[in-house]
Amino acid sequence: MKTFVYMGPNKQNVSGMSYKIWKIARVGRRVRTQWGPATIDHSTRKVVPTRALQEFLSPSAFPSEAAARADEVRRVKEKLSEGYKPAPRRRRKLNEAEKRGKKEVVTLKGSSRRKEPKRSSPVRTRKAPSPRVRWTPTLEKLPALSLRQPWAWLVVNGYKNIENRSWPTRHRGPLLIHASATMTDLQPESFMVIQREYGVRLPDSYHVGRIIGVVDVVDCVATHSSKWKTRGSWGWVLKNPRQLPERDYKGSVGIFYPDFRKV
Repeated sequence: MKTFVYMGPNKQNVSGMSYKIWKIARVGRRVRTQWGPATIDHSTRKVVPTRALQEFLSPSAFPSEAAARADEVRRVKEKLSEGYKPAPRRRRKLNEAEKRGKKEVVTLKGSSRRKEPKRSSPVRTRKAPSPRVRWTPTLEKLPALSLRQPWAWLVVNGYKNIENRSWPTRHRGPLLIHASATMTDLQPESFMVIQREYGVRLPDSYHVGRIIGVVDVVDCVATHSSKWKTRGSWGWVLKNPRQLPERDYKGSVGIFYPDFRKV
């Protein structure tokens, strides 16, 4: 059975994302499909349906198993084209030697070298911190965009190079990044999704209700190769993130111009 999982936006979900599962299996000369909402057990990487899956079995058998296999391949390609991905493989249980971290000794050209066993630890993104700049009269006149944490932190620190919006923008150039006081995304579920999908270690604390940095908007596209781009949204392409000394300010919807005289 081939299992595929799709992760898409869901405003009703705490993390803002939800999973859908689609199972495709050939049973003799018939093809069975199952679908429904699901989640992922991160300890075992097992896809777990959140409720009973809907099921459809082709009402009549195909003339041959080859025809059934062709229909199965067609359904798999269809799901892949829609953005579904193969379900994550379950983690292999380590044997006793791997648990103890036992090293294997190998001999190369008469010399004894130690070879570390391969480990299945996740790769974490590491990068140099974004430069920190000072406030200037020019920066105080720039427009701003309010983002929830931890997304604002990810943008200002140079991890997230795409801001997904339901509407395009003609703005090009510097844009202040405001960290919204809304803290609905500061949940363990959101952190698990970000750390699993993007390999970024997130900090434990965040600034909220403040302007925390500036970034350059260089383009607005419907499609992009960045892993941060989500389907069905406009991607604001971001470059040159810089950190700023935090300034308290109440955010607003869309692009807005802060008036620091009222602070």
